Amino acid sequence: MAKKPKAKKTPCEEGGDELLPWSISVATTSAVDVVVRVCFANARVRIWLQSDPFGQALLLADETAKSEVPVRLPALTVGRYQLFWSIQTPAEKWQTRTDVLVDRVTRFRRRKSSDGNNPVNMGTVSLTVQA
Repeated sequence: MAKKPKAKKTPCEEGGDELLPWSISVATTSAVDVVVRVCFANARVRIWLQSDPFGQALLLADETAKSEVPVRLPALTVGRYQLFWSIQTPAEKWQTRTDVLVDRVTRFRRRKSSDGNNPVNMGTVSLTVQA
């Protein structure tokens, strides 16, 4: 009996297990990248960075109909920041994957999908920047 071929993973399903820390430690010299992937749908992706506790949110990306939205954060000074994002789509079926990389090492990965038990498509992670 022939084996059934495995379905190919989408870019939103690839990349390994989810990594869901509440906070990430970052050096002032580190490069911090955010990559949002959208599968099966057109979506509007928005990414913001806000210094804590009362900083003004800086809109880093506002893109529509892209399957991948990569953003390099500006240089960060010592302190705490909130990185947050939203992904809006009218599609019935969708998947997303959001990765935060520090010096090209994935430190945060979250997947969401229309088939999940919590399909609210937004997220946040705290960044603690140290010298």
